[in-house]
Amino acid sequence: MSSSDLAALRRVVTRGVLLVALILGVNVFVLSYYALMPQARHSYDAMYHKVDMLDTIPAPRIIVIGGSSVAFGQNSKVMEELCGIPVINLGTHAGIGLRFMMRQAREKFRTGDIVLLAPEYAQFSGTFDGWHPLLDHLIENPEAMQYIRSWGQLEAILEAVPLKFKDPLDKRLRNFVAPGDIPAQEQTGWTINRVDTISDAPGYHGDTWSRERVRRSHPLRDWDPITGAYIDQQAITHVQEFRDACAGMGVRVLIEYPPVPEKYYEQSRRWIDSLHALLTAALPGAVLRHPRESTYPEYMFLDTVYHLNAVGREVRSRQLAAALAQFVPASHPPISK
Repeated sequence: MSSSDLAALRRVVTRGVLLVALILGVNVFVLSYYALMPQARHSYDAMYHKVDMLDTIPAPRIIVIGGSSVAFGQNSKVMEELCGIPVINLGTHAGIGLRFMMRQAREKFRTGDIVLLAPEYAQFSGTFDGWHPLLDHLIENPEAMQYIRSWGQLEAILEAVPLKFKDPLDKRLRNFVAPGDIPAQEQTGWTINRVDTISDAPGYHGDTWSRERVRRSHPLRDWDPITGAYIDQQAITHVQEFRDACAGMGVRVLIEYPPVPEKYYEQSRRWIDSLHALLTAALPGAVLRHPRESTYPEYMFLDTVYHLNAVGREVRSRQLAAALAQFVPASHPPISK
């Protein structure tokens, strides 16, 4: 083979390699773009809007902290009318972790505030520091790194990195093999309903309500596990430390259990009751109600075992207001309508 033929062959091979590299590069870029898109962006944006409310609404206030069961599960206007002081709903995505939620909100507390922690049960069975949505949140809000101060949070972030690339790749491969066969839940993100974040109307401080008010056309999705195999004693200790630190600021911290269907409570009753015993021992006088009082019929739930519909939301809001009324300062008597 002549030298000119070899040169031509090299050019062909080089171009072929460059073409393959270009195709791979484009796919890596597209995959990275989709991998780095937070799936619950509206939840993260809403959280910062809610926290900012604490700068403009004077104390005393009732501040409710938790995951999506709080975001979707209360009518702050009803609670405000019954308790007589502002109610602020800081509910967000549970995957951020209760440690992050408490640390972010704490700097905004004021003397006289009542803080109601109402996290999902999983926060006490291994997810207190969060899981892969914590990485989503940091991608969307890099300034939130100031609230990452534990090894557990760093581990959650590092464990999430490969998942950020694996999940969208799995979906693309499945769509290539069987187009149109991806479940609706995966196509539309972490909740399959359109939502309204009510941020302007007085009395609706931070509530997020689904447009699908009551009716449900599909079975409830079970966020497995609703509890865990063990109880995270360190999580309880951190909540205790948070309560003590807030007490030094003149802020009362109370604990409430998340709303779940009655049958899920019965299935996990031994674990939930054990958690209740530990919390009441570690935080005397802080546990608002027994976990059974936070169970509701299945028809009161919308799409998951943590998301109440309009009926359940109204019932729970009135129950919480009645339980909280005893802690409202005497200068702010409850308002009944």
